[in-house]
Amino acid sequence: MGHTTTTTTTPTPTKESRALIAESGALLLLLRLLRSPYDPAKQAAARAITNVAYGNSAVKAELVKAGILDVLNIMMEGLHPLNQEAAALAAANLACSPDSAKTLVDAGTLRVLIHVLRDGNAAGRTAAARALRNIVHHHPPAKMLALDQGAVPLLLEVMTHGQGAARHTAVTALGSVAARNDRMHTCVVMEGMVITLVNMLTDTHVSIAEAAATTLAALCTTNDVRHAVAAAGGVEGLTCVLKLRASGGGDDAQVHAARAAGAAAMRALVSCEIHAVKQVLVDVEVWWCSCMWYFHRTPTFPNVCTQCVYKTPPMYKTPPPLPQSVAASGAVNHLAAMLGGADGEAAQKAAAGALWNLAYKNEHNRNIIREAGAIPLLVRLLKSYQPESMRREAARAISNLSCNNHANQVAIAASGAIPPLVHLLQSGSPCSVEAAARALSNLALQDENQADIAAAGAVPALLQHMAGGSEACQEAAVRAYGNVIVNNHHAAVSATATRAIPLLKELLGSEGKRSLQLEAARALGNLACLGSSTQAAIVGSGVVGMLVRMLDSGHDGTRESAACTLWDIAYDNDVARRAIVAGNGVPYLVQVGWSVGLLFIMTLT
Repeated sequence: MGHTTTTTTTPTPTKESRALIAESGALLLLLRLLRSPYDPAKQAAARAITNVAYGNSAVKAELVKAGILDVLNIMMEGLHPLNQEAAALAAANLACSPDSAKTLVDAGTLRVLIHVLRDGNAAGRTAAARALRNIVHHHPPAKMLALDQGAVPLLLEVMTHGQGAARHTAVTALGSVAARNDRMHTCVVMEGMVITLVNMLTDTHVSIAEAAATTLAALCTTNDVRHAVAAAGGVEGLTCVLKLRASGGGDDAQVHAARAAGAAAMRALVSCEIHAVKQVLVDVEVWWCSCMWYFHRTPTFPNVCTQCVYKTPPMYKTPPPLPQSVAASGAVNHLAAMLGGADGEAAQKAAAGALWNLAYKNEHNRNIIREAGAIPLLVRLLKSYQPESMRREAARAISNLSCNNHANQVAIAASGAIPPLVHLLQSGSPCSVEAAARALSNLALQDENQADIAAAGAVPALLQHMAGGSEACQEAAVRAYGNVIVNNHHAAVSATATRAIPLLKELLGSEGKRSLQLEAARALGNLACLGSSTQAAIVGSGVVGMLVRMLDSGHDGTRESAACTLWDIAYDNDVARRAIVAGNGVPYLVQVGWSVGLLFIMTLT
């Protein structure tokens, strides 16, 4: 007679069944079992509490009030490995909200979890890492405690020598400790865990590669860490993650998540932490736009233009060569493909952000990104049906791609980017407005785009943002306005000139905001080039005296900007010239010691 085997399955607990168990009074009985001297009873009770408390904040609060944390801490401090694992899993479930995570820290559970990480078995360490991850994620002040109590080297040991789920949990815990934690960066480089994380990017388990990429994205916030990641082969490792392909099976969601994490890490890796450097490149281009007027007006001015354009401010710093190595790895093609949306919104946004950083101050990368077919895909992400955060990332990428690159400027406009950029300018949040204004500013450097930008309704929106908002928005808006109006006699420009002059005058008088003053001066100079009536309105507004006072500035850029603008205002305008002489501007022009000042003096005599 044959034997039959009966297979039993554990039912999956539901929200309703958990609530019924809690309402039946079972929690007090489970707490009593936790205090039992019989270890299997303790373990069963801890596992039951783990399931019952899942996703139910009221049950968690009741358990904490009943004193469960002290009991769990005692179980973890003991030597029984199964007790440690069961108690750590219960602590991990309890830590899934800010209030409960803080309560666990206050009860000393973090210290006990680190004890299990150090002395527990493999399963106990995995459970402790999960609980630690949840605590520091929901209660950020615990990150410093975790660092001070030695959690990082213990997590590194699990990452290095653990298996499967243990490694994955340790990496995610490390990522939670590292997120927005400046102290972690030195610790990461010193402990040598960058190499371990980079090696995990090529792990056969896709979930581990995803976790490693996510953690690297959290760590790459300083140049020291970025260079350490690059030196350890991070570019190649992340490119391998980007190359992952879905097979049509059950793991496709994991592959898409890993690719999104790889794109986010690539974005962080090539990011530049010095915002001031980003400003320099845009300023140089705007100078050129303003000086183009002088190039057309007098044959003696090309040398002056060249001198002005290529004069590099002292703050200029050469960025690290990471973007070049990323482009050489072939990652750009994969990032461009991710813009199509097959990997989901998170991947699209991360890919756009990575291309934004790769295009920064790198002409070679801008061309590679265009050749990879990214521009039409980025423009598609600008459409109004996309979330604003997605449109903002696309606008930022387009801004850098269009910077000082004629081919990209033409391709972006031809792909239909101008109307959605103007729409984002009109309706976006301050950060989105700034991104759209910067992109339009660069696109307006092409004469054929200026009329299209004005026709799309950009000018009134730019004036609105010039009148108020954050300093960054105002600066981006006045720069874009100054570029759009160059030699642009579109009706929208002419109709708003009288409204723009008082706004620019106000910005010109912004104390302590030198970059905003410079942009306002440049825009006034370009506005004065639209015709004698606009010149007369500018002179009548009283800005000539303000510009003459700017000539007395101790900053060379401010004095040169004021001299350029005065040249435009006074060109063929005797009233303006007399106002400059009457304001004692001639001696200051002599002090400028620059070609604009010297040539301008010739027009006054």
